[in-house]
Amino acid sequence: LIQWVVLVVFIVVFGGYLYENVQVDRVETNNRKTSRVATVDESKIYYNVTGQNGYTVILESNSGYGSVEWSNVTKKSPKDMKFLYYDRSGYGRSEKIDKQRTPEQEAKELHTLIQKSQYKAPYVFVGNEYGSLIVDAYNKLYGDEIAGVVLINPIENAELETLDKIKEISSLMGQKVLGSIGMMRIAENLGIINLDEEIVYGLSKSNAELYKNFRVNSKYPTMKLKEMKGLKGYKSDYSWIHEGKKEAVILKSSDDLSEDREKVKDFSHIEIAKIEENGTSAVINDWEAVLNAIENVISRLPNVD
Repeated sequence: LIQWVVLVVFIVVFGGYLYENVQVDRVETNNRKTSRVATVDESKIYYNVTGQNGYTVILESNSGYGSVEWSNVTKKSPKDMKFLYYDRSGYGRSEKIDKQRTPEQEAKELHTLIQKSQYKAPYVFVGNEYGSLIVDAYNKLYGDEIAGVVLINPIENAELETLDKIKEISSLMGQKVLGSIGMMRIAENLGIINLDEEIVYGLSKSNAELYKNFRVNSKYPTMKLKEMKGLKGYKSDYSWIHEGKKEAVILKSSDDLSEDREKVKDFSHIEIAKIEENGTSAVINDWEAVLNAIENVISRLPNVD
């Protein structure tokens, strides 16, 4: 009986593993998009550039999400607005880099990618939630390259302590195991679970398929767990925006922004504005607010060729 149980478990696990990999390849092949690729730390990192002229706007995604997060922002932007957006190591088609996932390390990798893209500084950075921490780390390392920023619900020091929750980690670890053998995909296909419907709703059919393909795969919880682990002891400090007088718009989903606006009332180069939603859904569904914020920052910067 034990031998039969072991055999059945082996067949289920091995079969599920094969099924998941076949489905991942199928979805990616059917929805393949033209991308550029750069080698960073001996790994292939995929990125895209759209638009032309002016400042290059670097888009940095939230934890657990790839460049598909920015699909509406880049698709509906003016043609003279230039974007560089990419999948971080381990996201989308990008290969993993065997180094600790911390905002500092990811900022270094981003710097290498930007250099290989051959687009020149200074840049305008847009960071969504976790992405704001990478922008913060990038400033500590290469602050002279940043002309202006848009931060979307930026994570503050006090919030970092709440990210390391046992319940969330346990859930992600369970998703990692189930995702590797196709069980998350099967459950989603059968309607047993509905993952991020508010995000999927705002995407095109092709991008929705790519998003769900990544969301049910083990890569999603794997990368999110690694980035959560890398936040231990990290201190975000956005005072450089105030002190360095970098043009900035900070988008927040809070109903009451009076306290935030009071803090920056003496800084004419900083504006606090409202965005309707949190997380990735904010960027996908409230793309107009993001574009307005970027245009606001660029309009206050010196003209560049």
